[in-house]
Amino acid sequence: MSSTLTVTNLTATNLTDGGGTTSTFANVVDGSIKAYSEQDNTGVTVNQSLNQSSITDVTTGHKVHTWTTAFSTNTYLGLVGLIGNRNSTTGTVRGVMPDGAWTTTAADVRYAYAPSTVSDDSQAGMAVVGDLA
Repeated sequence: MSSTLTVTNLTATNLTDGGGTTSTFANVVDGSIKAYSEQDNTGVTVNQSLNQSSITDVTTGHKVHTWTTAFSTNTYLGLVGLIGNRNSTTGTVRGVMPDGAWTTTAADVRYAYAPSTVSDDSQAGMAVVGDLA
């Protein structure tokens, strides 16, 4: 049987799941992805995202991700999801690296494969961990 609980304000120290595992709210908030996108970089089509207001296509492999809600500092961490060509085998390792100064509202990145050849693949993603402002 399922039920719905609607709460406007909730004050609690810990959160316990149905299996009895307890965590603090700080751990849940701090350990969460604050922004992500899954996109086709061949034309910069965003397929799904969170806290992503836009992606600017600067040039091949060079994109600027702009956040809807700013981060508190520019020291957040961008994690590469998966990069390759949709529905085909990708034979080289791909990654995301900084391509310019990061700000609290945008990350300037280069999508590339070894050793550092830029690429616009049809399936790319980046998740971001850090504190929001």
